[in-house]
Amino acid sequence: AFLGPPEFAGVEYAISLINAAGCVLGKPVEYVQGDSGDTSTDTASTTVDRLLGENVDAIIGAASSSVSLTVIDKITAAGVIQFSPANTSDKLSTYADNGLYFRTAPADKLQGAVLANLIAGDGAATVYIMALDDAYGTGLADSIEANLTAAGVTVVGKKIYDPRATTFDAEVDEIVAANPDAIMLVTFDEGSRILRTMVEKGVGPKVKKVYLINQNYSFGHQVARAAKEYLKRKRPDIEIVGEDLHPLAQVKDFSPYVSKIKSSGADTVITGNWGSDLALLIKAGKDAGLNANFYTYYGATTGVPTAMGAAGADHVKFVGYWNVNNDGYKGADIVDGFKKKYNDDFYLMASYTGVAMLAKAIKQTKSDRKSTRLNSSH
Repeated sequence: AFLGPPEFAGVEYAISLINAAGCVLGKPVEYVQGDSGDTSTDTASTTVDRLLGENVDAIIGAASSSVSLTVIDKITAAGVIQFSPANTSDKLSTYADNGLYFRTAPADKLQGAVLANLIAGDGAATVYIMALDDAYGTGLADSIEANLTAAGVTVVGKKIYDPRATTFDAEVDEIVAANPDAIMLVTFDEGSRILRTMVEKGVGPKVKKVYLINQNYSFGHQVARAAKEYLKRKRPDIEIVGEDLHPLAQVKDFSPYVSKIKSSGADTVITGNWGSDLALLIKAGKDAGLNANFYTYYGATTGVPTAMGAAGADHVKFVGYWNVNNDGYKGADIVDGFKKKYNDDFYLMASYTGVAMLAKAIKQTKSDRKSTRLNSSH
């Protein structure tokens, strides 16, 4: 199963740290792997029989709530602890487990409340729920539906689907017909195929086609590599329709690049550009009537918002670790003071934080140096 490798890795890493720290009661923790399969097979039961025969003290898993429910009686009846880092079914909350079953994932009842609050908070008045047919999917779907209804949101449809299906056209056609404000998906790895079908039928995520344009130096290369890696991992349904690397701070006219972006049909542009390379790119897009959003790392740097002007309104997104425009942000006094002293916007809070941390460390360690010299290199 797709959840297997990362869960094995997590267990192995935890055991390595525990053993490195002195083991448990002076003895190293030993570890063996086992396959839990799914509810269509008897793999989990066979694996549990083998592990109990090896006299293990605890069994970690299964990841699936439905699978755990098929073996929990056998494990706990043997007096062995069962622990799952992923089970969420409400059925397990009050299960007669002899006090031997544990989990660290929040139950569907809690997750459903949080998700419903998020959907209602986003302003959706109608929602369609699509969930896989197992204890996890149906339990979470029911919880979300109840919480949405309590919040005054109308659930216009709920489809429980077979995760083994080869296509999801019929299910997505029902979503299209319902025309909801929001769609709630409860899926496993088949979710990528559902999303792809939704995109093909004009519903679901708005980002469908991405164009990458970056400056031709190390940072630009890394932005392009990271974008491709994480889009493949998080949104495999998204198509990267083009990629460009251009000379750093040398391009005066970005219209040829924008023409390529426009011809590609991209609805989204990811760029690590900064300074004039970013401002001129955005303005060229505006002049050409490019209807795409730009996701940037440096859209808030000195002079860029002013240079972009109206061209960036509603189309430029800023991804950063601090934003002066956040409501209730900390550091307002620092920003205001900087503006008064330099008549410029303060965007790099990290510089202030670094100096402040260093000063605090010197004070706490009672450094006896008569003065502190700092070097700033960029």
